[in-house]
Amino acid sequence: MLSHDCLCVGSGNRIYDRWEFEGEGKELEVQVKGPLIMNDSMHALAAALDGLGLVYSSEDAISDKVGDGRLELVLEPYASNSAGFYLYFPERSQVHPKLRAFIEHVRGHPGGVSP
Repeated sequence: MLSHDCLCVGSGNRIYDRWEFEGEGKELEVQVKGPLIMNDSMHALAAALDGLGLVYSSEDAISDKVGDGRLELVLEPYASNSAGFYLYFPERSQVHPKLRAFIEHVRGHPGGVSP
């Protein structure tokens, strides 16, 4: 993997260039590098579809692209297991109605948010 171009995502002055894996019962963290740093994970995914490098992504985001052959899984035996996505928000008695609607929407889906 270190000899491949990797597509990283950045936000502000933070670049997410440390990818996490699991292997032989150990957690591994690898610093990667590549030709592009995107500010949006969907742009990084599009660049991977264009053949510009490897992308570190959730299975949900790429399953249809793997299924139809546009992407190929690499290092699958080392994929980290995650309990899912997390939503952090301030605990207040008055939550903005738009945020409340989003929370309720996510809770209504399989694997949704727990209180």
